[in-house]
Amino acid sequence: MSFIAGLVWGLVIAGLTVAAEHYGPSYRTLSLSGNGALAVISVLVPLAVYRGWTWVTNRWSGRAVVPAIAYVAGLWLGVGFVAPIDVLLYPQGPGSTLVNAIPGLLLSGAVFVLPVALVARQGSSSSCSTSSVSRSGWSRSSARSSAGGSSRARRRDRCGGEAADTRPPRSS
Repeated sequence: MSFIAGLVWGLVIAGLTVAAEHYGPSYRTLSLSGNGALAVISVLVPLAVYRGWTWVTNRWSGRAVVPAIAYVAGLWLGVGFVAPIDVLLYPQGPGSTLVNAIPGLLLSGAVFVLPVALVARQGSSSSCSTSSVSRSGWSRSSARSSAGGSSRARRRDRCGGEAADTRPPRSS
């Protein structure tokens, strides 16, 4: 499912890029026509990676590595379809064939998607977010509702260490 979602978003980005390349808007010295269409990919791919990984982590919480890789692979392939779409709709000459567009299919996605995904992955793995866990292993809300025992929660970060408890001590 995540591969299909990445592929669909990649195809949308590829279609917008080809449309901007040939019919891009222009204003004075700024233009999205021709090489200016690279701005479409440069802006939309990071947004697609962000949105896709947010969706993947919300849907497959705790086991999101394989779906995230599948999403990036689909996005890579979808963005790479810039070359075949351009060859089919706007052939540059008699030598423009789909077979000649295969390297563009593979490399376009690699150039624009993989660096963004690697930087985003590096940034998400280096930060350790904290979550609340009670001493008994239950969440904060269930610890409050349980009778007896300490409901004081400690904070445990995603990297395995314990963070300092910042709440003031409760008075009886």
